[in-house]
Amino acid sequence: MILLCPILMGCGNQDDLLETLQMEGLPHVERVSPTAGRPGQRVSFSGFGLGTQPGFIAIAAAGTHPAIPLTVESWDDRLIVATVPNTSATEGSIAMVIRRADGLESPFPPRLTILPAADVE
Repeated sequence: MILLCPILMGCGNQDDLLETLQMEGLPHVERVSPTAGRPGQRVSFSGFGLGTQPGFIAIAAAGTHPAIPLTVESWDDRLIVATVPNTSATEGSIAMVIRRADGLESPFPPRLTILPAADVE
């Protein structure tokens, strides 16, 4: 049984949360760099427990729309490098879906701000 410290037990600080996630073996992204990107731009997601085999990373969908996957360039247990998809359907600060190859998903998904595609003249 997975116990998420801040939700079920009311832990008091972020260190407790990170320790709980690590003990439970759950994937967690601590940093997104850059925090905003345009379609085609490379973005790095660093953290722990991301898995050694590529899983699934996508822009979370709103309503009944399907998630929009990012193109993965590299994936290891501490770093995912992916490219922002070419979509005009989603802009703004969006929650990400990050799922390891074994199906475990990050319980606290990071956010990425999707900027409009640059105008081409």
